[in-house]
Amino acid sequence: MKNNSSGLKKISPVVEVPDGAIGENYTRGALEAYIRGEIGRYPEAEGVVPAFWRELVAIIGDEPGRTWDMRWGSKRHFCPVIYSASKPDEKPEIVAYILTGNGIRIEIKKDVLPKKYEALFPLKDSMFGECRAADFDYAEFGESEQKEYLDLFRAIHSISLAE
Repeated sequence: MKNNSSGLKKISPVVEVPDGAIGENYTRGALEAYIRGEIGRYPEAEGVVPAFWRELVAIIGDEPGRTWDMRWGSKRHFCPVIYSASKPDEKPEIVAYILTGNGIRIEIKKDVLPKKYEALFPLKDSMFGECRAADFDYAEFGESEQKEYLDLFRAIHSISLAE
Protein backbone atom coordinates (compact mmCIF):
# COMPACT_ATOMS: atom_id res chain seq x y z
CA MET A 1 0.00 0.00 0.00
CA LYS A 2 1.36 3.36 -0.96
CA ASN A 3 1.39 6.48 1.12
CA ASN A 4 -0.07 9.53 -0.52
CA SER A 5 1.24 13.07 -0.16
CA SER A 6 -0.74 13.63 3.07
CA GLY A 7 1.16 10.84 4.87
CA LEU A 8 -1.92 8.64 5.07
CA LYS A 9 -1.99 5.07 3.85
CA LYS A 10 -4.74 4.36 1.34
CA ILE A 11 -6.32 1.06 2.35
CA SER A 12 -9.37 1.18 0.16
CA PRO A 13 -11.05 3.48 -2.29
CA VAL A 14 -13.04 5.05 0.55
CA VAL A 15 -10.88 4.95 3.68
CA GLU A 16 -7.46 6.44 4.42
CA VAL A 17 -5.78 5.91 7.80
CA PRO A 18 -2.36 6.64 9.33
CA ASP A 19 0.17 3.80 9.03
CA GLY A 20 -0.40 1.14 11.70
CA ALA A 21 -3.81 2.52 12.71
CA ILE A 22 -5.96 -0.39 11.56
CA GLY A 23 -6.89 -2.38 14.58
CA GLU A 24 -9.85 -3.31 16.70
CA ASN A 25 -10.67 0.24 17.79
CA TYR A 26 -10.35 1.65 14.28
CA THR A 27 -12.60 -1.09 12.91
CA ARG A 28 -15.22 -0.47 15.61
CA GLY A 29 -15.08 3.24 14.83
CA ALA A 30 -15.54 2.55 11.12
CA LEU A 31 -18.58 0.38 11.87
CA GLU A 32 -20.09 3.04 14.14
CA ALA A 33 -19.51 5.71 11.48
CA TYR A 34 -21.04 3.44 8.84
CA ILE A 35 -24.17 2.85 10.95
CA ARG A 36 -24.48 6.55 11.88
CA GLY A 37 -24.09 7.47 8.20
CA GLU A 38 -26.80 5.04 7.13
CA ILE A 39 -29.15 6.30 9.84
CA GLY A 40 -28.42 9.88 8.75
CA ARG A 41 -29.41 9.05 5.17
CA TYR A 42 -32.20 6.61 6.06
CA PRO A 43 -33.75 7.51 9.44
CA GLU A 44 -35.94 4.38 9.38
CA ALA A 45 -32.73 2.33 9.80
CA GLU A 46 -32.32 3.65 13.34
CA GLY A 47 -34.58 1.12 15.01
CA VAL A 48 -33.35 -1.82 12.94
CA VAL A 49 -29.65 -1.77 12.07
CA PRO A 50 -28.06 -1.19 15.52
CA ALA A 51 -30.40 -3.72 17.20
CA PHE A 52 -29.79 -6.39 14.54
CA TRP A 53 -26.03 -5.82 14.75
CA ARG A 54 -26.01 -6.15 18.57
CA GLU A 55 -27.90 -9.45 18.34
CA LEU A 56 -25.62 -10.71 15.59
CA VAL A 57 -22.36 -10.03 17.45
CA ALA A 58 -23.85 -11.61 20.57
CA ILE A 59 -24.02 -14.81 18.50
CA ILE A 60 -20.77 -14.69 16.51
CA GLY A 61 -18.61 -12.84 19.05
CA ASP A 62 -17.51 -9.24 19.01
CA GLU A 63 -13.95 -9.64 17.78
CA PRO A 64 -13.19 -7.26 14.89
CA GLY A 65 -10.81 -8.89 12.42
CA ARG A 66 -11.67 -12.38 13.63
CA THR A 67 -15.48 -12.73 13.74
CA TRP A 68 -16.40 -9.67 11.69
CA ASP A 69 -14.77 -6.79 9.86
CA MET A 70 -15.51 -4.00 7.45
CA ARG A 71 -15.26 -4.54 3.71
CA TRP A 72 -12.38 -2.10 3.31
CA GLY A 73 -11.66 -2.67 -0.36
CA SER A 74 -15.03 -1.75 -1.80
CA LYS A 75 -16.07 1.80 -2.59
CA ARG A 76 -19.60 0.97 -3.75
CA HIS A 77 -20.33 -1.73 -1.19
CA PHE A 78 -18.41 -0.75 1.94
CA CYS A 79 -20.20 -2.75 4.65
CA PRO A 80 -19.73 -5.11 7.59
CA VAL A 81 -18.74 -8.68 6.74
CA ILE A 82 -19.18 -11.77 8.88
CA TYR A 83 -16.41 -14.33 9.17
CA SER A 84 -16.69 -18.05 9.78
CA ALA A 85 -15.79 -19.14 13.28
CA SER A 86 -12.16 -20.14 13.19
CA LYS A 87 -9.38 -21.24 15.46
CA PRO A 88 -6.98 -18.45 16.53
CA ASP A 89 -4.24 -19.72 14.17
CA GLU A 90 -6.55 -19.93 11.13
CA LYS A 91 -7.40 -17.12 8.75
CA PRO A 92 -11.14 -16.44 8.94
CA GLU A 93 -13.18 -16.55 5.74
CA ILE A 94 -16.00 -14.20 4.81
CA VAL A 95 -19.34 -16.00 4.92
CA ALA A 96 -21.79 -13.08 4.76
CA TYR A 97 -22.19 -9.40 3.91
CA ILE A 98 -24.62 -7.08 5.71
CA LEU A 99 -25.46 -4.19 3.40
CA THR A 100 -27.69 -1.28 4.28
CA GLY A 101 -29.13 1.64 2.38
CA ASN A 102 -32.79 2.20 1.63
CA GLY A 103 -33.27 -1.26 3.17
CA ILE A 104 -31.18 -4.11 4.51
CA ARG A 105 -29.62 -6.81 2.34
CA ILE A 106 -28.01 -9.96 3.67
CA GLU A 107 -25.79 -11.91 1.28
CA ILE A 108 -24.44 -15.29 2.30
CA LYS A 109 -21.95 -17.54 0.56
CA LYS A 110 -23.68 -20.51 -1.01
CA ASP A 111 -21.11 -23.01 0.25
CA VAL A 112 -21.91 -22.27 3.93
CA LEU A 113 -25.69 -21.95 3.65
CA PRO A 114 -27.44 -24.94 5.25
CA LYS A 115 -30.20 -26.34 3.01
CA LYS A 116 -32.91 -25.72 5.60
CA TYR A 117 -32.23 -21.96 5.38
CA GLU A 118 -32.11 -21.61 1.58
CA ALA A 119 -35.71 -20.34 1.44
CA LEU A 120 -34.63 -17.26 3.43
CA PHE A 121 -32.54 -16.14 0.43
CA PRO A 122 -34.74 -15.88 -2.67
CA LEU A 123 -32.08 -14.13 -4.78
CA LYS A 124 -30.00 -17.09 -5.90
CA ASP A 125 -27.05 -15.57 -7.72
CA SER A 126 -25.80 -12.40 -6.07
CA MET A 127 -22.15 -11.40 -5.69
CA PHE A 128 -21.21 -12.78 -9.12
CA GLY A 129 -22.96 -16.08 -8.40
CA GLU A 130 -21.12 -16.77 -5.12
CA CYS A 131 -23.93 -15.78 -2.77
CA ARG A 132 -27.63 -15.93 -2.16
CA ALA A 133 -29.33 -12.76 -0.93
CA ALA A 134 -32.41 -11.38 0.79
CA ASP A 135 -33.61 -7.76 0.63
CA PHE A 136 -35.91 -6.05 3.13
CA ASP A 137 -37.41 -2.65 3.68
CA TYR A 138 -36.62 -1.61 7.23
CA ALA A 139 -40.31 -1.69 8.15
CA GLU A 140 -40.63 -5.36 7.14
CA PHE A 141 -37.42 -6.53 8.88
CA GLY A 142 -39.08 -6.95 12.28
CA GLU A 143 -38.16 -9.16 15.21
CA SER A 144 -39.59 -12.38 13.75
CA GLU A 145 -37.75 -11.90 10.42
CA GLN A 146 -34.55 -10.97 12.25
CA LYS A 147 -34.85 -14.08 14.44
CA GLU A 148 -34.83 -16.38 11.39
CA TYR A 149 -31.59 -14.83 10.11
CA LEU A 150 -30.03 -14.77 13.57
CA ASP A 151 -30.88 -18.48 13.91
CA LEU A 152 -29.10 -19.04 10.61
CA PHE A 153 -25.96 -17.28 11.86
CA ARG A 154 -26.15 -19.29 15.09
CA ALA A 155 -26.26 -22.50 13.02
CA ILE A 156 -23.37 -21.45 10.77
CA HIS A 157 -21.31 -20.39 13.75
CA SER A 158 -21.87 -23.67 15.60
CA ILE A 159 -21.06 -25.71 12.45
CA SER A 160 -17.80 -23.75 11.98
CA LEU A 161 -16.79 -24.31 15.61
CA ALA A 162 -17.53 -28.04 15.38
CA GLU A 163 -15.23 -28.54 12.36
